Amino acid sequence: MSQVRATFFILLGLLFLLPGLLFMPLLIIGIIFVIFILLEYSRTNLSITPRGILMRGGVINVRTVEIPFDKINTILVARGLLGNMFGYGNILFMTGSNIIARFPGVNNPEALRDEIMRITSEKVNTKLQENSKSTNSYGELNELAALKEKGIITEQDFNAKKKQILGI
Repeated sequence: MSQVRATFFILLGLLFLLPGLLFMPLLIIGIIFVIFILLEYSRTNLSITPRGILMRGGVINVRTVEIPFDKINTILVARGLLGNMFGYGNILFMTGSNIIARFPGVNNPEALRDEIMRITSEKVNTKLQENSKSTNSYGELNELAALKEKGIITEQDFNAKKKQILGI
């Protein structure tokens, strides 16, 4: 009787142990996957440079993406359920050629989007001012040349004013 009872408990133990042995590889694979994700997250960064956005990331294959400010058309922010709860989300940059660069796991992505949009609009305004100055300078030089041709101003006056306009 005790031999039957021992056999019964051995079989019962194997019955409970066998599923654990079968799922052990899945558990190990899951742990490795989580470690890999944490490593990738810790080695990924996003920087705002004077020229644009620089994204660098990866564990095995390191990738670097640089997007100049003047190429950014749209910035999208996407948050999932956990992102809403913990204050992080994904930020996506769409360029002129409709290329999308995705950057996941950004803390407070709306603030980053607003800062990039502010910098982008400043750069656009600066370019517009520079273009308007060069257009005004060109117009002034044409007027001065016309005045010189008509004999209203001398060659010396024209050259002095030209240097002043061009900032030479």
